Amino acid sequence: MTEKMAAFTDQVIQALENARLDAHMTVNELLKKSGLKRSSYFRKMRGDTELTTGDIDKLARALGRDPMLVLAEAAEQAQVQESINNILEMAAKRGDTEAEQEAYEEMP
Repeated sequence: MTEKMAAFTDQVIQALENARLDAHMTVNELLKKSGLKRSSYFRKMRGDTELTTGDIDKLARALGRDPMLVLAEAAEQAQVQESINNILEMAAKRGDTEAEQEAYEEMP
């Protein structure tokens, strides 16, 4: 898996977890509504096994979310993180702590 793909997958996992918390839903409630098995869910959420589009669809719908919007949110956050990382990398190459500070101030 490429670094960009891993970053995006991390953001999808985070978006799903944020949606679960926003819905005030326990993991057990989510599992019951989605039909996913507990062990499978935790392996996927840790990144040990891949999330499929079917998994994302089941989880998002169980959370009352549109799966495409969950993916869009994840893509946006992955892009923000990539931009921050690029700024920090450029700052480190220049030794510019001021640029690093600006990057931290822009973090969501």
